[in-house]
Amino acid sequence: MRSIALLFIALLSLPAGHVFAHSHADAIDNLEIDIWEPPFQGADKARSASYTFLDKPAKKWRICASIPHLKDAYWLAVNYGLVHRASVLALKMEIFSAGGYDKLERQRQHLEDCLRKDVDA
Repeated sequence: MRSIALLFIALLSLPAGHVFAHSHADAIDNLEIDIWEPPFQGADKARSASYTFLDKPAKKWRICASIPHLKDAYWLAVNYGLVHRASVLALKMEIFSAGGYDKLERQRQHLEDCLRKDVDA
């Protein structure tokens, strides 16, 4: 499950143009990413690391994702990246969109629904 979480984090770190600029034929093999430890603590410095995408998953993962909305380029690019990588890796994925930042309760409900499903992440 950690590798799936890292995949999601790596996808989020892609600029929108990076996601759309590459075809399947010249797909990105790895990315230079920044890691803040501990996360979400406002650390001044991050360490750099290289993230290598999986060629093939160890099993057919079932993934559930919840995003705030699909109303702007950023979340559309995140959605595209999630769907594209799931397709490339032959993963089963369900994505829920809450409909807006003000729909936090709906997004929480989506996450609770995901936890009740037979998913791996």
